[in-house]
Amino acid sequence: MDRSMRNLPGHDIIVVGASAGGIDPLQQLCQDLPADLPAAVFIVVHVGIRSHLADILDRRAALPVVTAESGMAVAPGTVYVAAPGKHLLLHDGHVLLRRGPRENMARPAVDPLFRSAAASYGSRVVGVILSGALNDGTAGLRAIKRCGGVTVVQEPTEAIEPSMPRSAMRHVAVDHIPPATDLAALLYRLAQGAVAFRAGERRCHVGHAYTADAVVEAGSLEIDKMMETLLRSHRERAALVHHMAKQERGLHNDSLARQLEARAKEYDEDAELVRQLARHPTFRGRGHDGGEAGDILTNEAAQETQA
Repeated sequence: MDRSMRNLPGHDIIVVGASAGGIDPLQQLCQDLPADLPAAVFIVVHVGIRSHLADILDRRAALPVVTAESGMAVAPGTVYVAAPGKHLLLHDGHVLLRRGPRENMARPAVDPLFRSAAASYGSRVVGVILSGALNDGTAGLRAIKRCGGVTVVQEPTEAIEPSMPRSAMRHVAVDHIPPATDLAALLYRLAQGAVAFRAGERRCHVGHAYTADAVVEAGSLEIDKMMETLLRSHRERAALVHHMAKQERGLHNDSLARQLEARAKEYDEDAELVRQLARHPTFRGRGHDGGEAGDILTNEAAQETQA
């Protein structure tokens, strides 16, 4: 394999969602994660009006565990826990807390975190679903998958409440299904090789990973697959960020909405550039004219982004 392909950036944004029965695997995870983890970890658990989760996890963790506050800069080697009563979001290298409507009957909910991570960080994200009831996190995990990230679900047979893991597995082509005892080692391997952390980076790493040599080496079928994946990633991220901007407009957060709209415009422009590149005779693919990737935001996907 070409050296540039081996040196793809690691996954330095890890988002974790849990509900009923999720505290034990979270404690196991925080206990097992090493102090030199080159990634930031964000945790959402369905909690009431008060929560001591950050303190509970911090007692057993080698990494610092903090309750997320709006405006915090995202830093590797830190675990951020959602505060009660507000959704935890990621944007432009910072944490945002928003008192938006409940999703899946919860606030904080897992899906808003996962969607915002997918929109902001694309292929750098690892999404993790642990024990919990109902299906919170499924739509968000699909967004992570479609934006090129890695999807992980706790082995449902060992989960106290397997509904969330099983829902995710029914609707997402999950990449890894480890028991809780193996989760930290898996995440550490995924994070290994992460490039220097660049808060607020605006371009998808996937889009810059394929050098000319790698493309030539791949052959036409692999080129088709690469371009479809890349186009799908940019279009999905654009749709997610447009949705986030609309939400912020509705909350009268005009400054943030403008930032999100500018970001979405960049992703739209990236998608158009990839589409035009894929149609160029140099690639001699199957005549990319949008094709499957052009229809990525199907009615089903659109419904997922309208939570």
